[in-house]
Amino acid sequence: DENNVKRMRAAFFRALGRQKAKRSEEGTIIDVPAYINYKLDRQDPEIFENDAPQQGFAYSILCDMSGSMQNTFVNVCHAVEMLKGALHFPFVSGNLWGFRGGQTVANHKASDGEVWIYRYGKDVKGYVGFQRVPTYGGTVVVPVGCGGSTPMNPAINVTVAHLRKKVPAGMAKRLFLLTDGSPCSTRVTGARVPDWQLRKYVAKEINLARKHGIQVY
Repeated sequence: DENNVKRMRAAFFRALGRQKAKRSEEGTIIDVPAYINYKLDRQDPEIFENDAPQQGFAYSILCDMSGSMQNTFVNVCHAVEMLKGALHFPFVSGNLWGFRGGQTVANHKASDGEVWIYRYGKDVKGYVGFQRVPTYGGTVVVPVGCGGSTPMNPAINVTVAHLRKKVPAGMAKRLFLLTDGSPCSTRVTGARVPDWQLRKYVAKEINLARKHGIQVY
């Protein structure tokens, strides 16, 4: 693992020396995925790439914590630690979030269509267990663990909004999504949303992120 982290750090450091691509409506180099999307949907005409200097690097790691992740989450935690180690540089900032939905947490009964997002501390040591969360009436103990459904598209939406609004515009921004499969969630009415429709929603959120220069892996 240490050797893998060292190789990842070396590859990342080499990539920093390159220019980042900034999309616009004019230019000489075509962004092929953006061009294909434009041919299908004429809403985003920014299909050309132009170089812009790097001004730092910011990332978000978003972990699927739905019920299906119960037996594999330990591997996810391991992978996250390796990724954090590979990106540990003075000029890099990052955060780690987990998401799930459709399950009661503490004394709060989850409503249909609700999304839970865990925002882990910067130097978190344990990914599961119990955490004291301050509220208006004091503090509440919240169990942190895998369970419930997979509301992937709203979780991506919130994470991308954080990168867009809370991170300086000049920084390169990346989102790493760690999941075991397709999204799964319900509407606020309790009706289940078809898988194909959820995947379409997820694709829309990812395309929106890329439109704003945030690559999603």
